[in-house]
Amino acid sequence: MRSNGQRGSDEDLIFASLIKSAIGAAVDVQHCAATPVGHHACATAEVINLEGQRVEFKVPASDGIEEIGSGT
Repeated sequence: MRSNGQRGSDEDLIFASLIKSAIGAAVDVQHCAATPVGHHACATAEVINLEGQRVEFKVPASDGIEEIGSGT
């Protein structure tokens, strides 16, 4: 979903309604590298599967130099 004030797409609205009705969570996170002092880290979540109320994500994280982690 967008956080910059833009109106969301139909897919964003469907996703938002699924999240409100989903229960439970499982998280698998891998830490690959440290971020140097003064650098910023960025992670972006992508929905990779919707199955009923089950929502699966892929979340890579980078510090602009290399991948520092990932999660599902």
